[in-house]
Amino acid sequence: MGDEMREEIYLTVTRRIQRDRRRIVLRKAIAIAASLAILVGIFSHYLLDGTERQEGEWLEKVSPMGERATVMLADGTKVTLNSATTMRYPAVFSDRCREVSIDGEAFFEVFKDKARPFIVSAKNLRVKVLGTKFNVKAYKEEREIEVTLQEGEVGVGLDTENLIRIKPGQQVSYSESTDVFQTTDVKAEDYTAWMRGHFNFVNQPLEQIARQLERHFNVRINIVGDELKKTPFTGDFVHGESLDQILRVMTMNRPIRYEMGGNQIEIRKR
Repeated sequence: MGDEMREEIYLTVTRRIQRDRRRIVLRKAIAIAASLAILVGIFSHYLLDGTERQEGEWLEKVSPMGERATVMLADGTKVTLNSATTMRYPAVFSDRCREVSIDGEAFFEVFKDKARPFIVSAKNLRVKVLGTKFNVKAYKEEREIEVTLQEGEVGVGLDTENLIRIKPGQQVSYSESTDVFQTTDVKAEDYTAWMRGHFNFVNQPLEQIARQLERHFNVRINIVGDELKKTPFTGDFVHGESLDQILRVMTMNRPIRYEMGGNQIEIRKR
């Protein structure tokens, strides 16, 4: 092989190596640029998200009929929502206090923070705490609001200054129709049974029980007759009974009958 041919081969090989190197470098550069673009996008998202939250963004959590939901708040507080409940809360709490509002029923496990009291607004009632576990029931269609304390201490009132203090195992009920507060000793677990899918009815009128069953089973219950609506019932259902089983037990040995058609139920006297 002559010198000229060897030189030609050498130059050809060299050019190919250089070309291949340029392609590899270009591919790496493109990959790095793409990765940087993704990181910048993610970083920008969190920056914008944080900015919005610092400006006082409010969030809303809805637990539909027939379901329950859990929310972890920014301070570490855990809230369990019962069926047909809505809670509004800030994405980031202020430096002075932590405040949320509910329409429905919820169980709060409040993270203790002495510098920032935790306030629950339930219709026109206020519940003020530092760190505790309690249940609030305040459905808009019901005229009575209940606050049941399981652990710690809370204050209940129409504002955050004039408060009724209660201890574990006590309940404050407020009647919107009479504007009267009442404090009673109760078994707190009876009023948080809904968290375990249980029902504990203690001398409750049928109309009130029907509303609980409607929310839990996502049905509509029509009770025929005002007298029947006020009929009291007591009973425990703690084994995950179906709606049909609950109604069968409630109407057993009573002059009452019920008819089920889809998600519509009618209860009347025999």
